[in-house]
Amino acid sequence: MNDRCRHLLLSLIVVIPVQFASCVKLSAATEYGSPKVVAVFAGHMEFSSGRTGHQGARSASGTYEYRFNDSVLKLFDRMKDQGIVYKTFPASLNIPFPNRLALAEKSGASILIEIHHDSVQPHIYRTLIRAKHGDPMLAYYRGFSIHVCPNAGSVGLAEAIESQMMSQKIPWAEYHTEDIPGERMKLVQGTKAVYKRESLFILRNSVMPAVIIECGCIANPEEEYLLKNGLYRRRIVAAIRKGIVSFLRGREALGRESRDDPWSTKQKPDLGRRTEWLL
Repeated sequence: MNDRCRHLLLSLIVVIPVQFASCVKLSAATEYGSPKVVAVFAGHMEFSSGRTGHQGARSASGTYEYRFNDSVLKLFDRMKDQGIVYKTFPASLNIPFPNRLALAEKSGASILIEIHHDSVQPHIYRTLIRAKHGDPMLAYYRGFSIHVCPNAGSVGLAEAIESQMMSQKIPWAEYHTEDIPGERMKLVQGTKAVYKRESLFILRNSVMPAVIIECGCIANPEEEYLLKNGLYRRRIVAAIRKGIVSFLRGREALGRESRDDPWSTKQKPDLGRRTEWLL
């Protein structure tokens, strides 16, 4: 993480309030043709305040999720794309969840990405972490997924990343559609790994295209082994990067034809919707 990002973090003193709304209308964060800033946050935080979920899920070997998230962010720190600047905010910075949207906006970001690693429901976790090679559970409870508030910009970004992940032969998660408590998620029409998550705070309240990416299931001991492998992590990050580039090129082309943000949504607020802070 560069010094400028640290300065932004230290100078941020505004805590944004919880908004009980549907996906907010997106704004055009930067001028078309100008360098694009992508804010990349690690899901969860390094410290534990006693509140469940701050450090994320536990892997099959007992490692907290935030460590996996930070390992992926380190690869974004090294990435350089013409016309794109990646500003990373690792879990070790312990940025409160409500502050992340304000920090992304203050950094001039036009896209927000939050990196996570997945798990399963508790009754499945206890069996999955002990599964041996060849067990069908290992082939089913695995894979990446992308979570969005279903507005045009965020869905467009998610679809571009999904396409690149699949081109890299990275398996996608299907188990989130299971008819069990904690799952029952709905796919965005026409996708295999993009799920509608209107109740997640950071997705619902973002004024820029925003996605949460689950890189894989760390409760699966075989996939955990892969996700600890530097080459495999680089494949995931390369796919995400290519998806971002593809999305921004398409957005740039549309932006030249319209004065309005082509990815904005006209959805009305739903003032009664529940907020979820953690994935």
